[in-house]
Amino acid sequence: MGWTSDEEDFETPWEQQLNAWESRTAPDRYITGDTKDKAKQRALGPGIYQPSDTMPLILDTALGSYPGDALALLVAATYPQLKLVITADDPEGRRGRLARWFLDVMGRRDVEVTVGVVRGRQQLPFVMSNEVPEKVAVPPRYPVPGVVKVLVSNFGQVRWLGLSTMANLATVLDAIGDNSYRFRVSQLGGVPPGSPIPPDDNLALDAPAVKRVLEVAYPSFKSGLIADRTELRIDTDGPIDRLLAQHPSPGADLVTANIMAWRAHQERPADARELTALAGLFTDLSFADEERGYLRVAFTGSRLVPSNAELSLGLFHEVDPNLVLGWLAERLAVAEGMRSEVFRRG
Repeated sequence: MGWTSDEEDFETPWEQQLNAWESRTAPDRYITGDTKDKAKQRALGPGIYQPSDTMPLILDTALGSYPGDALALLVAATYPQLKLVITADDPEGRRGRLARWFLDVMGRRDVEVTVGVVRGRQQLPFVMSNEVPEKVAVPPRYPVPGVVKVLVSNFGQVRWLGLSTMANLATVLDAIGDNSYRFRVSQLGGVPPGSPIPPDDNLALDAPAVKRVLEVAYPSFKSGLIADRTELRIDTDGPIDRLLAQHPSPGADLVTANIMAWRAHQERPADARELTALAGLFTDLSFADEERGYLRVAFTGSRLVPSNAELSLGLFHEVDPNLVLGWLAERLAVAEGMRSEVFRRG
């Protein structure tokens, strides 16, 4: 629905807005012309070369549950490329309020926050109920307007880093139609059960959304193998906890509060998969000893299963924990120097 195809020549209002912007502003070497031209260009990539670490970044996160999401947001906020945060699994908007407060205390009020689509009841426990002042309102709901704003504010491609299910991305791709070629998608969330790679709920919880994305985009999937790397566990007096203590900041305080709240809710420590997925966008560190592979998959009803079918998931796995920790220390030092007006007035 809402998708431009050979069978149905229909454009959503969002797609019309993007196409009108493109026809007014795109240089000759960029994408112009009708749908068929753009479909060909989509396969080739944008006409303007753009290094991955300079692309605007959209972060899709279930902030307020796993502390790895908070850590990833803290680090992402130290990069000017972060333009939009979309919350997932957020029926009441509590994750959106937390994201807005998190960015405000770090001095990043320029980064917009939207509450994403809701697929039934909340899947993950929200453990940060006491950290956001009552004055912080629920951000706007529905992710498409914020995404379109990022797209029309930048030439070239836009990075999408998914740390939760793919429901928000599937919704956006449906809305913007043929303009989906603008995205470079990286998705945290391993592979189907039964594979040699550990499975991840990010795919299992919304397999139809994964199927929709795979029909129109070519994401790289970051698997969960780093859960076995003890150096990257977020544990009491572990390396990550010590780095947060060594580089205090309002954002680091919120991450620490998330760690403590998670420990009160779950006995097992969390890991930093979300952080290493982010590292893969800005550095070559997290995949220093990587092996890239592909897993063939198919859909059986709403389930994603291993198969020799036509769909192929690109997998990124293994990390060098020492290099990741060194990069984290550098970014926490940047965060330490960031102070919002909220804290300057204090």
